[in-house]
Amino acid sequence: MFKEADFVIIGKALTNIEPDSMMLQSLNQEMMGSDVLFKIDSVLKGDVKRNETVFIYQFSGSCSSVLKFGDSYLIFGNRINKFKEAKDTVEVSEGEIPPPPPPYILNGEVEVFADTEFVSFLNNQLEIYDTLTTDLCSTFHSDSKAFADAIKHLKKN
Repeated sequence: MFKEADFVIIGKALTNIEPDSMMLQSLNQEMMGSDVLFKIDSVLKGDVKRNETVFIYQFSGSCSSVLKFGDSYLIFGNRINKFKEAKDTVEVSEGEIPPPPPPYILNGEVEVFADTEFVSFLNNQLEIYDTLTTDLCSTFHSDSKAFADAIKHLKKN
């Protein structure tokens, strides 16, 4: 996991970073989110600095990790350099909505199944923040055994 990651960082989630929506306003009130600003406390790998704030973008779905604001996490992530609007190529019957294929990152580019306005918003964030993606399998809460095990393993190597 360490070798494949562009970033390995420890830090804290701060707030959601998406256009206004009722769902995100509710998540902010509950002090949690998945596409968040994240303040770095420690850099184990990557070209970011301690105390820098980065944007963490997670692909929607069952692998997204919900981060509690103020809690510490160890994150293995990959850099995003560009967001692109994905084209739906699945044919369906009239009135049906096809499920989107799983998103992927290739050479730092992410295809997003979203409208042009949202893709533009995401690309604007790239101009402000270093942006990375992570998921449930590569994000570890500081109180978890997985966090302690990962830190122990990283210290050995």
